[in-house]
Amino acid sequence: MAESLEKQAAPSHGALVVDLPARRAFVGGVPVRLTRREFDLLAFFIRNPDRAVSRQELIACVWDNGDALASERTVDIHVRRLRSKLNTRAFRLDTLIRFGYRLTTADGRRGA
Repeated sequence: MAESLEKQAAPSHGALVVDLPARRAFVGGVPVRLTRREFDLLAFFIRNPDRAVSRQELIACVWDNGDALASERTVDIHVRRLRSKLNTRAFRLDTLIRFGYRLTTADGRRGA
C-alpha cells in the first residue's frame, strides 16, 4: 500500500507541487526551502484539503503529539512563514478566526 502511495502524482495546488516522499516543495517549478516543521505543516494541509483544522489539532499532529512548548501562537508564526515562502496566488491558507486554518485554492475551489 505505501509503495502505491509513493507512486501517485505529487499533490498540487496551482503552481504549488509537493513531493511528499522526497519532502520537497516547488512553486512554479522552483524548489522552495522549508524547515522540517514548515514542511510537516504543509504536508498536513496538503493531506487535508477542504478541511477546517484547529490550531490545537495542528499542535497535536504536527508538533510531535502536542509538544509542551508549542502554543497557538507558535502555529500562527509557522503559518505566516509558510505563506511567505510559498508566496503564490495559486492557493492560500485561509485563517479561520478564533479557530485555525484551511487550505483553499485561489479560484474558490478547495483542495486539489
